[in-house]
Formats: sequence, C-alpha cells, structure tokens
Amino acid sequence: MKKIIQTLVLVLILGLTSNIVHAQCPDSSDATLKETTDWLKSKIESHGRRNVPPTVYKVKFDSTQMTLYEFGIDENFLLTDTVWIVKINLKDLDINKFVVRNINKEGTRFGITIYSKSGKLISRSPTLAADVINGFELIMFSKDEPDLSKRMIKAFIHGYCASGGGSSTTTKEKF
Repeated sequence: MKKIIQTLVLVLILGLTSNIVHAQCPDSSDATLKETTDWLKSKIESHGRRNVPPTVYKVKFDSTQMTLYEFGIDENFLLTDTVWIVKINLKDLDINKFVVRNINKEGTRFGITIYSKSGKLISRSPTLAADVINGFELIMFSKDEPDLSKRMIKAFIHGYCASGGGSSTTTKEKF
C-alpha cells in the first residue's frame, strides 16, 4: 500500500511539473529544431520581400542562431547589395511580443516584427550605415497560404521552445 501511495505521489509531482513546462512553452509540435529552422528558412526565402526598395531575403541558421540577409534587387531581379543583416538567437526571442501588421486588405502582404528578450537582436545596414538593436520586421507576401503569418509565429515559438528558450526561464503563476 505504501508503494502505491509513493507511486501516486510521484506521478502527481511529475504531472504538475510537466504542466509547468508546457505553461512556459505552450507548444504542441513534434517537429525537431532542424525541421523547424528548415521550414522557417524556406518560407522566409520564398515569401519574404519588400517592394520599395525591391529586396529579397536569404536566411542561414547555425543551430539556434538565425542570420537573415536582405538583399536589394535590380529591375532584372539580380542581387545588387546588402540592405540589412539581422542576427537573433531563437532562445532569445520574446515570444510575447510578436507584432503582425497587415499591409494590404487581402492579408496577402504582412509584416511580422520579432523582438529579443535581452535586446540582442542586431540589425545592421551596410548601405545606410545604421544599426538597430530592437525589433526587425519581416515583410512577407503569400496569396497561396492565407494563414502563413499565424503559422510562422507558431514556428518561431516552436523554434524558441525546441532550442531550450522556454526552460531557461522560470515563471511562477499566482493563483
């Protein structure tokens, strides 16, 4: 009888602990970090671009470190120069501060602003000789995927969770 009670107490403790982890990182995807970063890279590179000035994005992931290059393009769609270089670690994403801005009424052009918790998101513009250390807005275009903004935010949150971002902070809720 004593072993049954100990087992029940242990199961209860593990269950409560697992709920705390899920509350910090409310993520239900079973995709690996690599699958998540590959998907984000694919979507950003295929759907990300600005019209004025015309630019395209190229993304590189080194484990949890994302480096985004924004290149200017000319009228022949050839790369001309680097407009922005953005670096952020997925572990440092501020998952409570994503901002989605619809650029057109159809919702096919939108911007997603990403922020870091520590302020270590660095955007550098070699052409403008400027640095921004706050947020960065990805401009996306997608008429064939109407829920792309929601799916991208979900993927960023999953990348944050899969990289260990959720387990690095402990938040206690008051009830």
